[in-house]
Order: sequence, then C-alpha cells, then structure tokens
Amino acid sequence: RPIEEAEHPLPVRRIVLFLYRHEWRQAGEAAYEAVENGTLAPYDEPTAEMAIRMYARVTGDYARAEAMLTQKSGVTWDQDGRPIVPRQMGVATATVGLGDILMAGGQPKRARLLLLASIADMDYVSQKLGRGDFWYAKDRAVALALLGQRDAAIEQIGRAITTHYGTCQWQLFLRDEPVFAGLRDDARFKKMLADVRAHAAAEHELLNKMRAAGLVPDRRKP
Repeated sequence: RPIEEAEHPLPVRRIVLFLYRHEWRQAGEAAYEAVENGTLAPYDEPTAEMAIRMYARVTGDYARAEAMLTQKSGVTWDQDGRPIVPRQMGVATATVGLGDILMAGGQPKRARLLLLASIADMDYVSQKLGRGDFWYAKDRAVALALLGQRDAAIEQIGRAITTHYGTCQWQLFLRDEPVFAGLRDDARFKKMLADVRAHAAAEHELLNKMRAAGLVPDRRKP
C-alpha cells in the first residue's frame, strides 16, 4: 500500500522514500517534522540525519541543521572551544553529521576538532570497551573523508562493505553520500560500487525467481 495512502501517514515513513528519489528538500522537511512531533525512532535517525544534511545543502540553511544535529548528538563545547562528545554507544551518525555541517557551513576548524574527538571516542568504545567497530563502519568512513584522509576512508568503506553494514541502503551510502564526491573517481571506489551493484542485481534476480515459484509473496501486486 503506498505510503501516501496510509490511514495515519507519518513523516518519518517518507524520509527514505524521498532520499531514494533524490528529493532532498522534501526529505529534510519530513525529518524535521518527525523530530518535532516525536515520531523519530532511534532506528530512523541515521537516514533522518542524512536528510537534514542534504536539506542544508539545497537550502543553504546550515544554522538549522547545526542546531538539530547538536541536539541529536548532545555535543557541547568548553570555554576553550573544544568539543565535548557524549559517549557514542550506538552509531555516531549525529556527531559526524554535525561535523559535516560545520565543515560545509564554513567552520572547518570546529569541524576537524569535532570529527577527531568523535573518532577518538569510537576507538575507545570499540577497543577499550570491547564493543567492536561494526556500528561505526559508515560513520568512520564519512569522518575520515571529511578529514581528507582519502586512503583511510576508502579502506574503511571497504571494511563497511565486507561486514555487510555498508550494503544496507548501499545507494545512500555509496551513491549519494555527499562527502564521498572526491572519492568516486578512484578506481578502488569504482570497483567496490560495481561489486555491490552486481550483488544487488543478483539478489533481485533471485527474489524474482522465488516470487515466480510462489516461495515468497509478490507484494508488487495490489
């Protein structure tokens, strides 16, 4: 059933749809509305935060994005201008996203300080606390790309794909992530993208065969 025809439509359910359509303004508006009406669940936060970042780019409203991502990340700043990053026990998307907005919005010094602090906290949680790096795979890649560490960013993207977290919503991560713009001409990036596309195509073909055999329901039909 189309999202638009739902009996009680929620803006949070439209965010991913708008992102896949490259309707950045609509995606951002839906994300802001979802935060304001309290329907944004933790599971939806990474896509909502990407929508907010893309919205800022098309509207130029970096101040609104900075305020929202500051709220979502809980980041504060001490009197010397150093970032205080709350422990990132889940993903680090809001913190890294704030770093992106600061960078794109003309605050590169604050952005670098925040991104380095976020990565340091990721290291502490994944290594010292033994939580592992799985949930940080995408965020670390974005942070490294923002810091201009090209080789490290590409290596981390590969790690994200190998662990399969990077193949979850791969179009948004590999095709649309704005900070990867300077990496997409790299032969290593092109190969990873081609491999993921081929895997997705093979999985789609298998799904169609299973539908034809009646092994899974065909939800494309009314």
